[in-house]
Amino acid sequence: MNLELLTLKSQRNLHAPIHKLPTELLIYIFRLSLPAPETGPSYIQVLGTLFSVCTHWATMINAATSLWAVVTTMCGPSVLESSLAKLDSNCPLHIDCASSSDEEFTHLLRKISPHIHRWETADIVMPQTEEGSRYLSVPAPRLRRLHLQAPRGTAANEVNSRALDIFNGSADRLEEVKVTWTCLPWDSPILQGLKSLNLHCCGSIRVSSFIAILKNCPDLATLVICGVDIVEDMEADPSKAVSMTRLANIEVAVEDLEGIGEVMSGFNAPNCKSFKFEYGTLELGGIEDFILNTLSPHFPLFRRAMFEHPKAVINISNRRVFHIQCPLETHEEEQSVGFNLYFSEAPPDIAMAFLRQVLEEGGDGSCKPDVRLIIGRDWGTEGISILDE
Repeated sequence: MNLELLTLKSQRNLHAPIHKLPTELLIYIFRLSLPAPETGPSYIQVLGTLFSVCTHWATMINAATSLWAVVTTMCGPSVLESSLAKLDSNCPLHIDCASSSDEEFTHLLRKISPHIHRWETADIVMPQTEEGSRYLSVPAPRLRRLHLQAPRGTAANEVNSRALDIFNGSADRLEEVKVTWTCLPWDSPILQGLKSLNLHCCGSIRVSSFIAILKNCPDLATLVICGVDIVEDMEADPSKAVSMTRLANIEVAVEDLEGIGEVMSGFNAPNCKSFKFEYGTLELGGIEDFILNTLSPHFPLFRRAMFEHPKAVINISNRRVFHIQCPLETHEEEQSVGFNLYFSEAPPDIAMAFLRQVLEEGGDGSCKPDVRLIIGRDWGTEGISILDE
């Protein structure tokens, strides 16, 4: 009885108006309903929902290899095998295998490395074996975005220092690179012409190498430096700083000032819209020089943000934490600018000197923003103006 009901339902579904559409048009509609392939697991989950609607849709989706544009380890082995079975298309491919162990990823590379020529985005781990390295030694001409990280199982405080020049240094369309708990040869050609660079706990890098990367990325729009060990091998000359006219977003989080001061002095970003800086406990002398001198090229941004946002907030806590924040860019205010600076162990007199220098330098004194000073209280507490003291 159940079998007969299923048969009747299947026959009824075949007469639904949507099934009268040409297969090519229906596949096109499916493609419009799917999220961007870059979302990886989300794309596969929605595709699976469409697949489970009826036998007719499942058959069409199975045959449409262009829809199977994502290879991910996040949706289980059966989905992965199904995706791998449909890699005969010439469409762009999106790889999401970041949570893999080295052994798992090497096994997967055996099947997906012949298709590197059509990789468009890749969230992968750095191979630890010669076999895995060999698979990633061919060019990736379509690759636009790369996130490279250490294999699963790597200790949280252990940086993978095996620098492998993947894709033989050839990924001409690459625009976004993120490196997490591993590293690359910092002179690799794949680090040229980027629009976004995110370095997170990725081992040591010399100041000279960092400046060279910036010189080779004139269109860089986003720069993130977090927990990177920067080796000071040169003294940057501010008069010869690299002009990064398209750099709009800067985010830095460090535990000490060694090297980062030279990096910050080695470039300027006159059109920056979002600036975040955070550090841990530093030497008092280093704090003063960094806040008042090294950050001085960015003072125009800070001043402009304060004048644009009448409720800029400054918090100098009893624990000598100096935190100043202006609202960062939003979709509603595309032209607005903002910044967020967090300094631990910053005495109030240095913080106040910084604020006076930022607000007064280059100003005509005709107008002043409503800057709130909050000492040892919650952010939401109303403060007092520092400008009439």
